[in-house]
Amino acid sequence: MKGGVTMWIILGILVAVLASFFVWSAVKEKIKKKKRKKEELQFKKDTEQQSRLLIFALKILVDKNEKYLKEFEPSIGQYKMSNIINTARGFLEKYQEDALFKECILNNADARDEIFAFGFLRDTRSNSWSKRCADKLQWIEEKFNSYNISLYEDEYQRVEKRVNDYYDAEFLKDDKEDESTK
Repeated sequence: MKGGVTMWIILGILVAVLASFFVWSAVKEKIKKKKRKKEELQFKKDTEQQSRLLIFALKILVDKNEKYLKEFEPSIGQYKMSNIINTARGFLEKYQEDALFKECILNNADARDEIFAFGFLRDTRSNSWSKRCADKLQWIEEKFNSYNISLYEDEYQRVEKRVNDYYDAEFLKDDKEDESTK
């Protein structure tokens, strides 16, 4: 009789251990799923924000570049054509080095339109954008206009400041180089 009771106690403990293991595994899996879903939502949010910031940056860059091209005067102007072209390209090259850009845009299959537009602008001389990248410029314009800028005023101003600061630094650097060669 004693042997039978001991066997039932051992069997009961074994069943309890197995049951608690299965419950623990299920709870652990549920926690992992919840964490993964939260990470996916955060990634999607970050991707949308980075896409928006990229569109803002491209729009501001295109407008600024266009302004400099309109003001450009060969030989007598304040800036050389190479300054304008190199500054636009330099900004795009620096932008693509940003860790969030790489993570959220380059590694995202849903952002292929953004990557395409960015790549075309980066690889085309900025004085040819209106001719060679007209469809990309129109896409950027449409995408930009689809955002309610008043909702993203802070982001827009941050990006605008970033572009302006880059241009100011590059043109100031070019001015200093010109003065040192004289």
